[in-house]
Amino acid sequence: MNKKRLMLIFAALLGIAAFGGVWSMFSTEDPTERELEFALKFLQEGRYDVAGRMARDLASAVEPDSDSAWRFLAGVAELRQVEGELGTPRARKAVLRAIEHLEKAQEIGWPPGYRAEGRFYLGYCYYLTNRWQDAVEQLQGLPQAWPEGRSQVWRLLVRAYLRLDPPDLDSATRELEAWSSVPGLSRDEEAELALERAVLEYTRGDYPAADRILSEIPVGTSVQPEAQLWRGRLRLAQVTEGAIPPTQVQATLAEAEEILRKLKTLPSTPEAIRRHAMFLSGRCMRLQGREREALGTFSSLRQTAPRSVEAVAAGVEESEILMQTDDYPQVVDILHSLLVNLEDIGLYDDFWLPRKVLKKRLMDVGRALRDRGDYAHALQHAKNLAIAFPLGDSLQLQAEILESWALAMENEPPPPDTESQHWRQQVAQRFRQAAETFERWTQVEWADPNYTENLWRAVVNYQRANDIPRANELLRKYLLYEDRSKRPRAFLALGKNLMSQAKWEEALVPLQRCLVDYPEHPISHEARLYAARAKVELRELDDAIDLLEENLYDHQLRPNNLTWQDSLFELGRVLYQYGDQILLEMRLNPAIDVAAQRRRLQQCQELFLQAVEKLSEVALRWNEGARHYQARYLVADSYLQAAETPTQLLRLDPDLLAANKRKLLQNRRELLDKALLEFERLERDLTLNVDRLDNAEWAVTLLRNVYFGQADTLFEQGRFEEAVAAYQNVTARFMNQPESLEALVQIAACYGRLGRDEDARHVLATARQVLARIPPEHDNRFVQVTRGSREDWKRLINQMGGWY
Repeated sequence: MNKKRLMLIFAALLGIAAFGGVWSMFSTEDPTERELEFALKFLQEGRYDVAGRMARDLASAVEPDSDSAWRFLAGVAELRQVEGELGTPRARKAVLRAIEHLEKAQEIGWPPGYRAEGRFYLGYCYYLTNRWQDAVEQLQGLPQAWPEGRSQVWRLLVRAYLRLDPPDLDSATRELEAWSSVPGLSRDEEAELALERAVLEYTRGDYPAADRILSEIPVGTSVQPEAQLWRGRLRLAQVTEGAIPPTQVQATLAEAEEILRKLKTLPSTPEAIRRHAMFLSGRCMRLQGREREALGTFSSLRQTAPRSVEAVAAGVEESEILMQTDDYPQVVDILHSLLVNLEDIGLYDDFWLPRKVLKKRLMDVGRALRDRGDYAHALQHAKNLAIAFPLGDSLQLQAEILESWALAMENEPPPPDTESQHWRQQVAQRFRQAAETFERWTQVEWADPNYTENLWRAVVNYQRANDIPRANELLRKYLLYEDRSKRPRAFLALGKNLMSQAKWEEALVPLQRCLVDYPEHPISHEARLYAARAKVELRELDDAIDLLEENLYDHQLRPNNLTWQDSLFELGRVLYQYGDQILLEMRLNPAIDVAAQRRRLQQCQELFLQAVEKLSEVALRWNEGARHYQARYLVADSYLQAAETPTQLLRLDPDLLAANKRKLLQNRRELLDKALLEFERLERDLTLNVDRLDNAEWAVTLLRNVYFGQADTLFEQGRFEEAVAAYQNVTARFMNQPESLEALVQIAACYGRLGRDEDARHVLATARQVLARIPPEHDNRFVQVTRGSREDWKRLINQMGGWY
């Protein structure tokens, strides 16, 4: 090129530049508008990254609340830039941003010439976010308004109708008929139309019809790979839904596997279809029982495309297979990775697993780990759920696991290197963790239908942790929100909690509220039982008896009902206690007139004999266990205490006729004989069975009381030598313990009655030595198991020493 030509070109360029500068000086067009036009052209040319970048650059130069062109540009660019990764959280976020832009553009008014495209893209975004009805409303009538995009619109519109709940098959059919009536459809359009017809038949459940249509879609068309995917998918559906005879299952699975294998291996298969085929192939292998191969397929898919919707579904399948191999740590690791990649359930595309199904299967894994006793991994998985799911779902599962863990610990013996008290503290702490987690759930999910039920579970676990004040706080809140039909259990629980704090009068308030407001509710019987126990503590024994008899004799409870049985036992104990209380009052208040004393003594014996009747029935109904033996002990002791009344009556009236005296003495002998017989039988049975009862504390304590009862009865019968032998059984079993002091002073009393004062003094000296040998750390046991403190025993032994 010569020098003259170069100079001419340079001059021309200068001229163009100068003209451009002058034109820009006098032009009235907004530079921002001009850039928007360029960006829209890039959008039409498919250069979505450039269009998107320009939209972001223009964001500060436009009025976003009034510029529909920018909103349209930004929305479409957001969508188009992520089309290759639809189903991932990143794509989902972009689609949600696109919806925001496109909805605003529609509100302002679509930019001129873009109304149809705008509706299509907004409908497409609705479709991608499972807003099927919104998608239908945007796309209806659009194929006619936007002929160049008719096939895309009809495909989305038909699919949206089929994804409604329930599917709108009639509307989908009408749209397919309208599509098929369009003249001059291309080969690809005909294939797309056929594919959507097949999907309609699949949704209808006519798998053979769907398969015929899919088989006829020509090779080389744009939708042929997707058609083959549907062929594999419908075969799996036939198997899982039981749509074919059992004899055809294996052959059908083999066909599905072959179809999917080809899709996986063909280089021309689109990447999204390949992922679908891999997932379905793994499902096919799992249905065939080829767990190891399925595991490898799911694992490969999950690691190759970790943020895809297929990876989520594959991770769930993989974890369920690994659960069968007891590889719990790997299960938790896989699901943790799945949740991290899922990010937020709100961004999840539920093409393979609906959100509710995904949540249920993930929760089921945690519950399966719990049921298999791996509480630590179950709890870790439950905590991990909060990565992608609402906190309430994670807290619900955590609370359930902690509750089960605590219950399992409660039913287990302490580990060999752990003290029982420390173990009980650990169990209580676990129950507290469960309670706190249930309570936290109620704070997060206060509008959930399960609010009151989980509030109740928090209450129960606080009770198990022995945090009664906190349990009562929540019970009062529970009563504010629970349905009326469920409030009785709260009134009962509140009453029981207050009783555990020895707040008897306060406890009666909710218990009586339950009885007054819910007299026909099944829980009223248990409330009546606890109200009776509170009355006993308040020494209102007549009221207690009335409440218990109502439970027993109002004919609403049967004898096999636990509350009826408890009421019977409680009534026997109250009658015994009432008789004992009368004896004590008469000893403390001897000044009442003779006639009143006689009436009280006769009432006392009647009460003890009524107690015998009720408690004997208890012993017959329960032929083993603590209640059986406790009832038998009270029967024997009731006879012993009833024998006191003839003695007291004789003292009241020394001038009684001889016949009446003989009658009272005969009555006393008979009662003492019955008492001794019951004590002897009970001693024999307890001694034989104490090992089988694992030397339970109640059994050992009861056996001690039986020894004392037997010895006391012999003493009352005047059989002092035999009584000494019986008391010596106690001293031998409870050597150098507070219980032995009771036996020693009674032995001294026996020797005193026999006139053997020297022996009595010797026994009292032994008692002083035993008292001195009992270490100070046992001082609290004196008042628990004997009639007084260490100082009381010193005074008593010294006092008795002056008698002999």
